[in-house]
Amino acid sequence: MVKFDHDFHGREALEEIAKDHREMVTLEWEPEDLAKVFLSQFTDDPCKRIDFPYDHRTGGYGNNQDRVVDSEGNQIGNSMWPVYTIYYHKLISICSIDPAFAAEGTEVQVVWGDCGQRQINIRAKVARFPYLDLPANQNYDMDSIPRFDA
Repeated sequence: MVKFDHDFHGREALEEIAKDHREMVTLEWEPEDLAKVFLSQFTDDPCKRIDFPYDHRTGGYGNNQDRVVDSEGNQIGNSMWPVYTIYYHKLISICSIDPAFAAEGTEVQVVWGDCGQRQINIRAKVARFPYLDLPANQNYDMDSIPRFDA
């Protein structure tokens, strides 16, 4: 959001920070790995529970940021707001990720679980952001909706 088309105090520092930016993407989580998290709830060493479906009104994962790593375990981003979408039948999250990994279809791993407890890597694929691919409805003609006139 900063424009570098003029001089200002702190410009050099901000230019350095701007070199290390991340991009927003959506992650589609791998169902087989999610099943392992659910199955672990019936063992003596369960993973962190995934609330399903997620209710955004209760808070929950909003403040949570899970590490996103590449195939070698290097942190390349942070995943937030995991939610099951009934429309697409997927568990998705938003992710701030290094640009080198932001291409759609890139495979990454979400490290699920709190520090000091059992953690599991959940495979995910980078997807479009924003995720919704339906037409926006802000310009919908409300007068075109059939009504019952009494």
